[in-house]
Amino acid sequence: NGQFSESELFFQLLTDIVALAVLMFLSGGAANPLISLLLPPVAIAALALSARLVVLVALCAVAAYSLLNVLYLPLPSVDAERAAGLHLAGMWFTFVLSAAMLAWFVVRMKASIRERDAELAAAREKALRDERVVALGALAAGAAHELGTPLATMAVIAGELERDQTLPEAAREDIAILHRQVIACKEMISGLAVRAGA
Repeated sequence: NGQFSESELFFQLLTDIVALAVLMFLSGGAANPLISLLLPPVAIAALALSARLVVLVALCAVAAYSLLNVLYLPLPSVDAERAAGLHLAGMWFTFVLSAAMLAWFVVRMKASIRERDAELAAAREKALRDERVVALGALAAGAAHELGTPLATMAVIAGELERDQTLPEAAREDIAILHRQVIACKEMISGLAVRAGA
């Protein structure tokens, strides 16, 4: 799905810091104007990792910067004015690159947060809909159970009256219709209870 776990991102950021530190070691150490490229991994960690891991990434970046103050291969420089111009150009490049990286990452993080919020809202809506369906099912099952008993009683009484030979034929025919209707209602209620259970 294109997403990294927190531990994967943490180790990737540490790898970036170590790789940058090696490059800085080979190109003038802390005097290299690109030294501030050690900051974007810390900013990314602050946006994406837990506090404990952010502290570890920051400590690693500070340790790398501190070591590069004393351990480095100096760059040979003959012309001091040219070296100062290159240093300023390097600082400008580092600023532009850092700003672009941070802007891109923050935009991506905001988009990811919006997407996650939308997914959470959809999940909450589905959970509420499911709760309503379950409540409606429970209500239907309860109503079916409550109506089942009186309908069963009515079916028994109507069946007995239908077989009662002392009643006139017309009355027994009406009772037979009533009996069939009660049985049909009882079957509908039973079907409703089954669907509500499902």
